[in-house]
Amino acid sequence: MTPRLFEFVVRAASWAAILLLILTVIGVLLPKSDLPPNLPPDYLLHGFGFGGPALLAAFAARNRRNASAAAITITLVALASELAQYFVPGRDVSMHDMAANVIGIAAGSSIGVLVYSIFTGLLPSVRSS
Repeated sequence: MTPRLFEFVVRAASWAAILLLILTVIGVLLPKSDLPPNLPPDYLLHGFGFGGPALLAAFAARNRRNASAAAITITLVALASELAQYFVPGRDVSMHDMAANVIGIAAGSSIGVLVYSIFTGLLPSVRSS
């Protein structure tokens, strides 16, 4: 991968993180009657739903400090969306869902930082920028 292509991928990851986070919040705030009947277990939906944006945001963050800031921001969005479920018909606030959100965010952020580190180690010209 060329450094220029890598920079494009990093920028695309930041936009993809935002889009995926928006879609996750929309899904979390849908009334229960609007959800498909045969969804995977709720904890998987929450873990992957918030873990995916965290992975992309951490990859796009370029360093651990920015990745931590992104993880905190996504955690606050996850907490707010979980609390907002109180007002959604058929949904309720769940500490299990919040735990799944946080675990997904922690795992996604860790993987994102690791993948970015691996790629920058393979691309010497990216490392120096």
